[in-house]
Amino acid sequence: MAIQAELLLTRFFPIIAVVQAYFFFKTIWNISNQSWYEPGKLTASTGEQPIDIAYTTIALSEFYVCFGKNDYLTKMTRSFEWYLGRNQLNQIVYNPISGGCLDSIEAKQVNINQGAEATTTYLMARNRLEKHQQHELQQEQFNQLKMSTQTNFKHTLPYAQPQHFIRTKS
Repeated sequence: MAIQAELLLTRFFPIIAVVQAYFFFKTIWNISNQSWYEPGKLTASTGEQPIDIAYTTIALSEFYVCFGKNDYLTKMTRSFEWYLGRNQLNQIVYNPISGGCLDSIEAKQVNINQGAEATTTYLMARNRLEKHQQHELQQEQFNQLKMSTQTNFKHTLPYAQPQHFIRTKS
C-alpha cells in the first residue's frame, strides 16, 4: 500500500500542487491554456478547458480512495461543479440537451463548440463522481438497515434474548 501511495503521489504531484493552489472561494480555478504554470509566478486566468477539470476530478478521486480523507471528496465535487456553472464566468459548460460539453471558458464567454475530447472527459469525470455518490448511498442504506434490524430485533423479539434459552432445574 505504501508503494502504491508513493507512486500515486509521484504521478500526480503536479496536480496536487495545482489543486492546493487553485481552490479559492469554493471554486476551482484551473491553469490556463494561454500560459504554462510556473511556481511563484502568475498565470493567465482565461482559457480553461474541461480536460484539466476532468483529470483533477479523477486525481482527487484516487486520492480519496487511497487516503480516505473527506477533503479530497469535497474538492472532487467542487471541481466537477465547474461544469455546472461554478467557474469564473458562472456559465454552465455541460449541455444537458445534447449531452455534450462545451470546449472551453475564455475571457468573457464560453466556447460553444462541443468537441469529442471535452465531452469524453466530462463523462469520465461524471462517471467517477457518480461512482462515489453511489457508494455513499449504498453505505448509508446499509447502515440504516443495520440499525433498524438491531433495534427491531431487540424490541420486538424479547423471547430471542439469550437469557430465555437457559434451562433451569425445577
